[in-house]
Amino acid sequence: MSTMRTPKYVKLAAFLVLLGGLIVEAGPFDSWQYQSKITLAGYDRSEVLTNFPVLVKFDGTTISNFNYSQLKASTGADLRFLASNQTDELHYEIDTWNTGGTSCVWVKMPLLSGTNDCLYAYWGRSGVSAPDYSTNGAVWTNAYKAVWHLGQSGSRTDSSSNGFNGTAEAGVTALSTGKIGRADQFAGAGSG
Repeated sequence: MSTMRTPKYVKLAAFLVLLGGLIVEAGPFDSWQYQSKITLAGYDRSEVLTNFPVLVKFDGTTISNFNYSQLKASTGADLRFLASNQTDELHYEIDTWNTGGTSCVWVKMPLLSGTNDCLYAYWGRSGVSAPDYSTNGAVWTNAYKAVWHLGQSGSRTDSSSNGFNGTAEAGVTALSTGKIGRADQFAGAGSG
């Protein structure tokens, strides 16, 4: 009785097919040096929110493994966010950036439904610029007429894409402390 031998090229082809099943695709931010999972434990309502901006604070203690020295751009231009599936990139806008203290970043969550929702922050990649969506109002698309952060700089610029920039009321030169942050008085009536 003779035994048939499988030619070597058939064995090699079978090996490559098996190997092909083991190949893992690179994630969208695998070239970023650092990442952290951020759990959004503060929302406990039953209503599901869609395209809702959430505030993420960076201060060296609130985000695990984060340190300002790990950023490749001192302005935070190498910061990125992904949804919980670690595939879908999330739009964000830096409200305030303070490498010596707390930085505030608004991240647009596609769905916010409970205390276990999460997103992922990535940082630490050289040679990248801040994405266009971080400055063009893309975070504020849920029928926002205007968004004024009134941060430390006293800016009255509208962060939405509507362009309803504010003008301080005559005689008002500085922002004051409000109920939930900084406050201002705007001059005249606006559109919308």
